[in-house]
Amino acid sequence: MIQNTTVEQKWEECTEEDDENIRILPEQMPDDIRCMTTHLPYAWEIILGIKETEARGKRTDYRGWVLIQAGLSQDSDNEFDDPESELKQYGIDRNSQRGVIIGVAYLYDCQLWTSQDGRFSVWEYYFDARVELPTPVPIKGKQPPLWKANGAEERAKFELAWQQALLALEEE
Repeated sequence: MIQNTTVEQKWEECTEEDDENIRILPEQMPDDIRCMTTHLPYAWEIILGIKETEARGKRTDYRGWVLIQAGLSQDSDNEFDDPESELKQYGIDRNSQRGVIIGVAYLYDCQLWTSQDGRFSVWEYYFDARVELPTPVPIKGKQPPLWKANGAEERAKFELAWQQALLALEEE
């Protein structure tokens, strides 16, 4: 998974060419950190490394650490009915906790994907260097593809999630 190192090592030097195993989770949460709310099965697929990308309607220039929040929506719960779903081996199902930050991942690229017939396009956000939180952090999700903490309470929840990610790395 990820190597945790001291703050003195510069995590900003990570690029999309870097192997995910050398991305560094800094001890101090980045000031510009974002959160992404996505449906429950997809949030877990990102954090567990089952899924590398997440489709969004808008492009982003942001590159860096993103808190991943499992939203409240049940619109994608049919994914749990797939007998081939890898989520079952992790105990993740439609009854798993929602409305919580479940992990952090590194957003390293954003590319336009277009269907073969050219009639449909989405932006694919590419993630690696995932860390699952030992204790999910409750927070209300938001609609923008990537959102910042708004106010002291949300910032405190972002900080708590960040500390949980560091704790997960120490336990490895």
